[in-house]
Amino acid sequence: MNKRVVLISAFLLLFAGIAAVYWLKIGFYNATLRELLYLSSPFFAAISGIVALRNFGYATNRSLTLICLTAGMCYWFFGELLFDYYEYIVHSTPYPSAADIFYILAYPMLFLGLINEIRMARVNWKNLAKPTIFLFILVALLLAAIVGYFGIYQAYDANEQLLTNIIAMGYGVGDLLLILVNILLLVLVWEFRGGKLSRVWLILFCGFLFTLIADILFAIYHDQYTMQEWFYKSLLDSFWILGYLFFATAFFEFAFAIQDTYQKAISQVQEKT
Repeated sequence: MNKRVVLISAFLLLFAGIAAVYWLKIGFYNATLRELLYLSSPFFAAISGIVALRNFGYATNRSLTLICLTAGMCYWFFGELLFDYYEYIVHSTPYPSAADIFYILAYPMLFLGLINEIRMARVNWKNLAKPTIFLFILVALLLAAIVGYFGIYQAYDANEQLLTNIIAMGYGVGDLLLILVNILLLVLVWEFRGGKLSRVWLILFCGFLFTLIADILFAIYHDQYTMQEWFYKSLLDSFWILGYLFFATAFFEFAFAIQDTYQKAISQVQEKT
């Protein structure tokens, strides 16, 4: 069976199981089961990045892209672990906490990884049609306005401490930077359409989009999520889980592309000999 089909089937089964626990309330109130299922998604994202990096190697300029993106996933995974540690083991407030340090550290790593990939791609901006550029700019401005309002402006609460507000608004700033870079990532998808890596960047963009939606909803429905109201907890966690699974799929797709290229090169050498 095709390895891509196996991977996608495995992730679909995992998400189906998670959805059953959350949305059908099969074990929703069993915090251990629910959180273990949730943590499996960032874990797979981090592991898939490590696998892709091992397949690709560390000696090329593009390795920096994978190193930064994988580090970002690892930071998010550790942040999720700490969040659950504070909430379910220590029974203290998980937000704000040391978990936020790891969450926020992920943003510059992801940003640097995407910037490096854009630099490596050497996109010829002059060859892009003006309507395409206009559309990208329009989408960027629209998303920036949404993130700026909900993720930064509304994240500020005069009744909260300064540190809490800095952290809350820091997420908005991080999301804003990532979404702007992701608009450029769409340019990569356009530039490399039909190429092996175009699928990687499109899947990665979907991962960032789901994460962005979850972060915006968290800023709006923070109290409901903290109180673990069933609908809001299920909705936000579902978006975050989808984001992580898309990241994992993108990394594995990167690894598959490298393997395909390597096997093709070996086949060509064998044919010549």
